[in-house]
Amino acid sequence: MEASLAGFQKFVETGIELTVNEQRRVDIVLPVGSVQEEVQVSAAALQVESTSSQLGSVIEGSKMVDLPLNGRSYIDLLGCRRG
Repeated sequence: MEASLAGFQKFVETGIELTVNEQRRVDIVLPVGSVQEEVQVSAAALQVESTSSQLGSVIEGSKMVDLPLNGRSYIDLLGCRRG
């Protein structure tokens, strides 16, 4: 008798004799075999500015007038970013 399943070792039993009207039980044990699994992860490098750590943008005069600033100090504009 032979039994097999993917991922398990094959079971082979020889020398089994059956006679007429005989019921025979054979317990099949399939030990875990060698399982190979391969995972590949790939990604493109992100486009990051690595030569400078500064961020900057130009604030137009009309946007400066519309900003709710206390006393209209230019230092208050440093923390404000509007699109």
